[in-house]
Amino acid sequence: MFARIVVPLDGSPEAEESLTYAEEFARRFDSTVYLLEVTPGYGQLAMATTATPFAATPAMAEAAVEAVEDAAESASEYLLGLCKDRDRGRWRPVVVTGDSATEIVDKAKELGADLIIVASHSRSGLKRLLLGSVAEDVVRHAAIPVLVLHRD
Repeated sequence: MFARIVVPLDGSPEAEESLTYAEEFARRFDSTVYLLEVTPGYGQLAMATTATPFAATPAMAEAAVEAVEDAAESASEYLLGLCKDRDRGRWRPVVVTGDSATEIVDKAKELGADLIIVASHSRSGLKRLLLGSVAEDVVRHAAIPVLVLHRD
């Protein structure tokens, strides 16, 4: 029923709690689990550097490229560490760059996933207004079931 499961992670304890659920689903349904981390892409960094009154310099552009590469490498190491103690044939790390919710939905579709297990950070009020809710966007746009783990 759930042959391929995508579990987005961001390094937070809330997100890592979803691993317990993913392990149980994988055991019960003999699933492949894709641990997914979305790192900021060039677009997000370009917006951050051009939001200032100064034009981006070549040094800023080079720093942005280096930051994207460093983030991807760090994410890969993080996910490999989480996969280390699990069945390597069924637990696979995936790193993509871009907008979190969009990339989660797109990668799940690309992988032919049957389920997404995502943690909610339980933001409310001004924090939610300013930061948004990745889990909410994933639920809104995914064409497959999404299990949202809500932490009080």
